[in-house]
Amino acid sequence: MPNAPDFPSSPASPAGPRIPGAGGGEDRQVQLRSGLFSLSLPLAGLTIGEIRRRFGMACDIPPGGPSLVDGRLAAEETVVRGGQQLLFVNARGEIGPPRRPDLDRE
Repeated sequence: MPNAPDFPSSPASPAGPRIPGAGGGEDRQVQLRSGLFSLSLPLAGLTIGEIRRRFGMACDIPPGGPSLVDGRLAAEETVVRGGQQLLFVNARGEIGPPRRPDLDRE
């Protein structure tokens, strides 16, 4: 194709192909896990709270639930670094959105 962009090639990575303009190299990659989602994204330098706000709906991140960085409980103000693993946990151990008591029938 004559008008196809010329992206530099890079070796394959377990996180999949690099996206041009995604704003990060390997040193910015953070492994984000929540529910069924497990993604490697360029999130280094962001706080846990900011990640929760940006990716909450798309990645089924529970609002206000605990978060772990490399297996240790972390506050919303914690800044993640490249190479870390960030896990968002549903405090009640449930999967999916919170239940609405007004819709429960016994």
